[in-house]
Amino acid sequence: MIIGREKEQRELLSLLEKEESQFCAVYGRRRVGKTYLIRETFNYQFCFQHTGVAKGTLRQQLTAFRNSLMAAGMNGWSSESHQARLNGRVATEVGEANESA
Repeated sequence: MIIGREKEQRELLSLLEKEESQFCAVYGRRRVGKTYLIRETFNYQFCFQHTGVAKGTLRQQLTAFRNSLMAAGMNGWSSESHQARLNGRVATEVGEANESA
């Protein structure tokens, strides 16, 4: 149960009402509940999730994002095939990962 985050949950859930796919970046300090908020709001039902690399360079962030996409079976995308392959919504979290992970 989440207390005091009704506004944020409404904003996230409003993305599901859109006809087109949505991209949502949730960012902030470590250990404030970003991942928990998203997981609880969407009832753990995602087709893709990614958490950024703590203190990573742009190249490291992009490489980690590409690797997450590939691990989720979304490799080989082209602009023409993007919409055909993505039949669901994508919930993505971008934040600081635990440095030990």
